[in-house]
Amino acid sequence: MIIGKKITNHIVSFLALTLLVVSGCSNSTISFSASTELGEQGSAIRMVSISQYAAKSSKTKLLPLSNFIALPPAEKYTYFKVSPERIVFSGKFSNIQDMPVDFRKKTKGISFWAQNQIRMIKRDCILLTAYDYEEKITDIVERIEVEESLKQAVDLLVEAMVSTLENEYGDDYDFADFANYLRELLPPLSQRIYQIYWESKRVDTQGNARIVDQFNSLDYRIRKEISNYGISLEPFWLKHGRQRNKKVAWSFLDSKLRELIKTKKEGVTPFTASVFKGKDSQIKLLFKFLQEIQKSFGSVEEFMNQLEIPLIAGAFSGVNVPFTFNGNNLQFAASEPSFNFLFKTKVPGKVIQTNGVRDLNGTLVWRFKGEDVMFTGYRMWAKTLQVNQNAIKRLHLRGFPGSIINVERFYAIMTNRKGELNKGLTVLLATAVENESLDPIRNKANGGDDLAQKLLKFLMRYRNKIQPKENMKETVKPSTSTNREITKDRFQSDGPELD
Repeated sequence: MIIGKKITNHIVSFLALTLLVVSGCSNSTISFSASTELGEQGSAIRMVSISQYAAKSSKTKLLPLSNFIALPPAEKYTYFKVSPERIVFSGKFSNIQDMPVDFRKKTKGISFWAQNQIRMIKRDCILLTAYDYEEKITDIVERIEVEESLKQAVDLLVEAMVSTLENEYGDDYDFADFANYLRELLPPLSQRIYQIYWESKRVDTQGNARIVDQFNSLDYRIRKEISNYGISLEPFWLKHGRQRNKKVAWSFLDSKLRELIKTKKEGVTPFTASVFKGKDSQIKLLFKFLQEIQKSFGSVEEFMNQLEIPLIAGAFSGVNVPFTFNGNNLQFAASEPSFNFLFKTKVPGKVIQTNGVRDLNGTLVWRFKGEDVMFTGYRMWAKTLQVNQNAIKRLHLRGFPGSIINVERFYAIMTNRKGELNKGLTVLLATAVENESLDPIRNKANGGDDLAQKLLKFLMRYRNKIQPKENMKETVKPSTSTNREITKDRFQSDGPELD
């Protein structure tokens, strides 16, 4: 029997898994850093560095990065170097679409990846060119899929626990009421605890001052939820709180066991919490539990597959299948790593809006953690604008475009409702620039073309030196705010979603 020195901690972790409050304390952190420079014609220069380092408290030997990360094809890059704890590669691509997916997270028991997707859309309207940049990291599961997997996992665990108790103590005790209590209690409780836990994991903790608030909030919400079942707990962070909470929990369990588990024979002592106390009793019940699972499912691995732990926790939670078991031997597995991400991207044009932070060199920066990717994924985006001064001069326009609102109005004329450029109008405007005259547009407008009339009316404002009043409010310039919305119109929306 292979039992580690910290078997009690492992048993507690296993019982925590049955309640689906699993944090998966990571022994290591993987840092993924990507630097990207995008060209005006859609080219890309990309450099990626992936490294791994151990947690301060961990004494476990690090596993190779290849255990967790699937690498892109090396032949696609001009530089590619791999070592057990660090991977670096870089390359130049004539089109961003030719760039391979360079982040793919492996998840045990799952055949598909959590990975990144990147694209840039260019809209050339002759006088202005807009760029929509987006890079997104997706998880292996979405929140809507989690709830069903969680319910199925709880049902499987409850039935396995009840079967273990009945096989071990069924001759003397009737577990029917206790089983019904578990079936009624655990599914809704696990759903609520699960929601509270992962919401706290998604809280932004980049500021050290907020870390304590996060844990206090998690502590308070869990204690409040548990209090609905008649269990009053002290704050977990108090020195005396943990010891008192253990006594409260054991007392509650003892009273429930006495209340719900009936004796079948005279002279049989009541079923109490003492059955679960002590290291020897815990190890005995754990192995009985695993043997029951093996008998019912063929193997513990198959049971874990049916629990669908990865589909409950996602690829970035640090949760994994915690052990393997062959009927006699129990071997605990290394935990999944946590993730830190750093993306630096240069996009053509001036930044109009982004959810990143702009550094002094005009590079957009995103820093986030694996928890930020869970379920919903993490989306980095930016909208930039280039003004074609030469084309504007050829049409003798003064102060074009002036304001963000006028940029939106110009694009509303030049595009349809789907955001696609009107090719006929674009060719007409290009002809006008080539001829250094608005006459091609004017002739089309005089022929009754509605869009040509709108475009001519809009451009004539700049010929007549009469600027719309909105121009006095704000001129086109890069935004220094990371999330501020200058306008709610189409150009200032959150940008296109990945298909």
